[in-house]
Amino acid sequence: MKAVVLEMGVAAKKLTVARMKRGALDFLTTEYYVKTGPQGEPVAIFKRERLDSHRLIEEFMVAANEAVARELGKHRVPFIRRIHENPDPERLAMLEKELGLLGIKPKVSLVADPVRGLQSLLAAAVGHPFEETANIQVIRSLKQAKYTAEQGGHFGLASTDYCHFTSPIRRYPDLVVHRAVVGLLRGDKTGHVGGVNIEGLATHCSERERGAAEAERKAVDMARAAILGRQIGQVFDGLIVNVTVAGAFVALPETGAVGLLRGNNGTMGQRVKVKLAGVDEALGRIDLELVSEGMPGSVRTSPWRPKPKGPFKGPKRAPSTAVAVSDVCYTILKCRRNRPRPYSDCRPSDRSTPRMNIMMVAAAGHQGIHPALPANEAMLFTLFLAVAGLMLLTAAALMVRHEAPCRAVRYARSHRRTNGL
Repeated sequence: MKAVVLEMGVAAKKLTVARMKRGALDFLTTEYYVKTGPQGEPVAIFKRERLDSHRLIEEFMVAANEAVARELGKHRVPFIRRIHENPDPERLAMLEKELGLLGIKPKVSLVADPVRGLQSLLAAAVGHPFEETANIQVIRSLKQAKYTAEQGGHFGLASTDYCHFTSPIRRYPDLVVHRAVVGLLRGDKTGHVGGVNIEGLATHCSERERGAAEAERKAVDMARAAILGRQIGQVFDGLIVNVTVAGAFVALPETGAVGLLRGNNGTMGQRVKVKLAGVDEALGRIDLELVSEGMPGSVRTSPWRPKPKGPFKGPKRAPSTAVAVSDVCYTILKCRRNRPRPYSDCRPSDRSTPRMNIMMVAAAGHQGIHPALPANEAMLFTLFLAVAGLMLLTAAALMVRHEAPCRAVRYARSHRRTNGL
């Protein structure tokens, strides 16, 4: 028996290589199981390890499903197929951009060549600190597989014809396929249908499958919330896996739980320390509070994010009024201090005269340097510019008044130094 299993292991690896050459995708799917106590209460959650034995079974199941689909299709027997449509190019482009921020990049464009691009993207994620996050994002970017009576390929498995045949005790589509195989062996290709609309049945099975998957996910979330409810106030290391309007969703790697960090503007892939603030066991929800520095306000970017190329183009968010005012004042004082040298350090670029230069810098502070101030800050800033403008005009007039004497004194001093006096 051991020798047979070892031979099957060698064959399974060859099947995997053949599928990958066809263009199949090899995902890292993490499963969790809940350990319960004597009364059925959740006690702990563990990550289910994926072994070579699991891969062996998966490969032979895929091979069996493909063989049955080909045989039934060749004899034109009606049955329920399993299809997986090609991905949406827009979602692939978004996926490439998001994972690129984490330093995970494909060798070819996902839009130009989805198969090779996704294969290289998943390969680049192997061993990466955010490998699990990358696999989850890839799966979410693809379309959901579904049941149908029409022939169609399976993108993820790179199969031209596919069905579910190996689990008739837990999936109704598999039972329908078994009945189709029995009918084919008996020479009756349509007897298993019995007047039932196969396409309608396939649609119903797809809906029930999604409902069952959601119920399973919800049950595990409720178990996680019940377990973590005993640890409220503790601090965990977390990883931001998604950012929405509601806040940042942070994964806790120890349990696979995902909690909401409300009102945060973190970046996907960012590591944070969070405190467990509360749980809702009925809904399976987890609320977190930020502990580590870096958010909000001064967000610490992921260490795996590539450094931006080219010149720095300035902050995306407008600074406060104090920063804007200090920027303008610094520029004005710098222009005054550097006279009578050329005003190469001053903004804006037109530096025709000292007085015009100062006025234009003040105007640029409101219109160009910080264009996105809020309404109340903009009003305060405008008032400041009005008062500062009057003071600058007065100062400029005094400067012009004393300009000629100052030039004469500077010329006399330089003339004496030149002549050695």
